[in-house]
Amino acid sequence: LDNTDYWVIIADYSQLFEGGNYLNNKKVVVYGDSTIARLGGLSYMDIVETTCNCKVTNRAVAGSAMNRGANNGVSLITASDDLTDYDFIFLAYGTNEWQMGLSRDDIRNDLLSLLSAVYSKNAKIEVIFVNPYYSYHVYGTNPANYNTKGMTIEVVNGIIQNELDIRNIPYIDFYHRSGCSAQNYTALLEDSGGGIYVHANNSFKKELAAIVAKGGNCRNFDKHIEEMLFSY
Repeated sequence: LDNTDYWVIIADYSQLFEGGNYLNNKKVVVYGDSTIARLGGLSYMDIVETTCNCKVTNRAVAGSAMNRGANNGVSLITASDDLTDYDFIFLAYGTNEWQMGLSRDDIRNDLLSLLSAVYSKNAKIEVIFVNPYYSYHVYGTNPANYNTKGMTIEVVNGIIQNELDIRNIPYIDFYHRSGCSAQNYTALLEDSGGGIYVHANNSFKKELAAIVAKGGNCRNFDKHIEEMLFSY
């Protein structure tokens, strides 16, 4: 080649990360609600641990929210003294915020408090937010999948994702990627009683684990992880 010739390399980073393994030999800590906790003895993150050759410490608590009630994320993270030991922190919140009927401002402020708690412990840890998948619940006279404020869980996801986009924090968009919807939720979610469908069955947990393992299945994930892996 002389100085008039140029090489142009076009990379499909989603395929790169799906073919690779961004979690290989990494230490991962998880905080969140019952959707990621070891309900029934198994979390989809247990499957991720096996398939991705990573070490997962799961500190998710059923009923937990970002910054409200007992065992909320802010208090649990603030009380921890070992976040510097981990490469990734997965935060799985939003379902209980939706069920509580929090306002847009409350959701936003709770998310910012949660992120602040994380970075006060370890500014270098890679945060990955896990957005809720479709859930079915009836609140009084409200139609299914609406909370007491009349918001769907999709709206809650949008509020969270907007703040994450602003801060270039990657998230795994289960709502749009998992395929769970009003048409098929009974085949993927367990009935907790009274027609409430929130928790993944074991088959659906495998699908969620596969989405996490592929990595590229969220809107801003590829670019962020690309920068992390190839920064010097």
